[in-house]
Amino acid sequence: PPGVNKATDEPLFRVNDRRGFLIAAEARVKKGGSSSPKLTVSCGLKHFDLVMVSPVSFLELNFEKIEFSVDSNAKTNVDVLLSDIKFIGVLSFVETLRDLIPLDGFSDPPYLDVSAKGIDAGFSLALPSLAIGVLNISNLSLGAGFTVPFIGQPLSVRFNFCTREQPFNLTVSMFGGGGFFGVTVDPTGVQILEAAFEFGASVSVNFGVASGGVHIMAGIYYRMEQDAASLAGYFRLGGRVDVIGLISASIELYLELRYEFQSGKCVGKARLTIEISIFLFSGSVTITCERKFAGSNGDPTVRQMLGHRPELPLDQELALIDDDTDYAWREHCEAFA
Repeated sequence: PPGVNKATDEPLFRVNDRRGFLIAAEARVKKGGSSSPKLTVSCGLKHFDLVMVSPVSFLELNFEKIEFSVDSNAKTNVDVLLSDIKFIGVLSFVETLRDLIPLDGFSDPPYLDVSAKGIDAGFSLALPSLAIGVLNISNLSLGAGFTVPFIGQPLSVRFNFCTREQPFNLTVSMFGGGGFFGVTVDPTGVQILEAAFEFGASVSVNFGVASGGVHIMAGIYYRMEQDAASLAGYFRLGGRVDVIGLISASIELYLELRYEFQSGKCVGKARLTIEISIFLFSGSVTITCERKFAGSNGDPTVRQMLGHRPELPLDQELALIDDDTDYAWREHCEAFA
């Protein structure tokens, strides 16, 4: 049945208060029409749990309430209050993250977007840097958000440890690296999961009138969606030089090899970027090359391109073809007959 984990027969959506669902609308109009009418619409759901995701549960969200209200004389208000977050199953080892997530972070959240499609709210929390001897981890952050579509899709929740735009920084003497992790889930499964980590070395020198540096980094990036996934490995090599702040130049070579699980292909990409700045003049040049090789899962077959009804099973398609049927493959054969 809907809302039940088929593997364990446990509910994905648990109601703890049978009277917790509320929808109310109120309109007020002054007698004589001396002022514009006032309209208030509110809805809410209290005391329920979401167990994500089927068939393997690893996250349990205990909601105190979700409330949404619209007032003609006030701003739209969304209030989401969590009573607990539990990492279970394969994610039980990250249970300590629960202490870092403020359960009232969605109440009057820093980010709120209400549109005709639904409600999107979230927040981001900066974490203190960690230093142990020569090891230093900085730029740490933790974020969470939720989306409540008005029609069609179920409620989804997202969590992230740092982001692609602002990854965490890990340094050990001259060596360094960084990365991020993010996941979006709903009761039907994982919608998006992506993670990346890179490691390398960086050296900088300064001679007073001139300074410069060289860096070399390598890393991996993984992204999974409902019907697609890709795994990429990349390599970055670059350098820069600056002379008394008037002349500067930089160069970076980026190499990437990505495997697309859906098409079964490997995609190789190379990019060379050169930037030069002299006094008031500056410019940059980027050269890019991309090649696909290996695998043929993503290429259409001859039947898909020239067949009569390739979307049907083969026996049904053949049953529809007779001597008078016109289709691309027959025209191709007759052209060379």
